[in-house]
Amino acid sequence: AFQKAVEINPKYDRAFFNMGIVYGNKEEHDLAIEAYQKAIEINPKYAAAYFNMGIAYHNKGKYDRAIEAYQKAIEINPTDADAYLEIFEISLIKNKKMDPKLIQAFESNIEDISAKKIFEMLMILGNKIKTTRTDEVVNRWIKNYQQIDANWDFNQLERWAKGDQKAERWIQIFKENMSR
Repeated sequence: AFQKAVEINPKYDRAFFNMGIVYGNKEEHDLAIEAYQKAIEINPKYAAAYFNMGIAYHNKGKYDRAIEAYQKAIEINPTDADAYLEIFEISLIKNKKMDPKLIQAFESNIEDISAKKIFEMLMILGNKIKTTRTDEVVNRWIKNYQQIDANWDFNQLERWAKGDQKAERWIQIFKENMSR
């Protein structure tokens, strides 16, 4: 159906965007990326296309390309909490320090309490080596956010923590306390 739509109107950015979603759902990430790129060629301010292209790169393990796409999404829409969170997760997975300017931008632009819950979880995991009082920090996180539902895919974090019993335990606690 989307293919037909772009044949009728090759400047229909939304059709290319939707094609990208379909390809992504089928785990055909290269085709998804191509579709998002076409949507962006038509509409260079299409923040959602940049974000979804970031997801496709992220799923392929092309983290630098994913970060570029997420950053472009943020540049267009500075209130896109998910784009920030994806960058923070990649930083964690790659064991890189989270960009202080990006943290500041997140804190200034994002009001969504569910996003803040996920952000603080990623910050705790990112700082796990630096503090011996993490159990106390995790318990405070649980208390602060116990009534807040949030959704997060823990697959990449679980792979990142594999073999680190402390991080594995914290991730399990976070998963159990993500939704009530």
